[in-house]
Amino acid sequence: MIRSIRGGSANACAGLQIFAVHLGVPFQDRIAQDKDLWPQVPADMRTTTHLSSNWPVAARALPVNCPLDNPHEQLRDTLEIAMQATSSVSAQIGLAEIFPTEAIIIGLVQRTKRGVVEELVQRSVELGYLGSGDATAVVESVLAREKMGSTALGSGIAVPHCRSSFTERFVGILGVEPCGIPFDAVDGEPVQSIFLLLAPLDGRERHYEVLGRITAIGRDKGRCMQLRGCRSSVAVHHFLQELDRC
Repeated sequence: MIRSIRGGSANACAGLQIFAVHLGVPFQDRIAQDKDLWPQVPADMRTTTHLSSNWPVAARALPVNCPLDNPHEQLRDTLEIAMQATSSVSAQIGLAEIFPTEAIIIGLVQRTKRGVVEELVQRSVELGYLGSGDATAVVESVLAREKMGSTALGSGIAVPHCRSSFTERFVGILGVEPCGIPFDAVDGEPVQSIFLLLAPLDGRERHYEVLGRITAIGRDKGRCMQLRGCRSSVAVHHFLQELDRC
């Protein structure tokens, strides 16, 4: 038995999962570290239950740097943000818009996590998404996030990401490598699709929403097979357009 956060609807549960993917910190582990935290969680936001295998990260809800002077308010705020992000369908940004054809690379040169992140960030510079002087700082920010926990959650998909002052809009670069890249995935397998996502500092809610939509691909075996079958940037972009219509 473990403690988890419950939501009032399927959208709420999905919102929690989006938040979990972004933070990458097991909630129950944080509870173990801060034993005074759990009693301060609102009763309507907690329960003790088994997690379904379909929600492997549903219990991850609290960031490492959460200020503990008022954890009750912090947890309520973050959960509400996650839930609102998923339920607001009209505010969705299309994945095909974030990852246009020119931002999709088929066949990567680099073969390490750092190398791949650098390669994807460099493409964003070439496309004018970032200034050349900002590239190093963005790479380090993304890798710092990876140290908190790998964003490769299995099924061959990784979503390295960060929010940054270097961009005022959502920036995406997708690298597809059929042979796979070692990315410290939770299942120990190499990843074939690396979605680099950079978001503005004030885009937190949409950031969670986009992260959740990308990681949802990995939970659908059919979608994973479709993506792995794409052999051109045009085909990948068409795949993303189809997802946006769902």
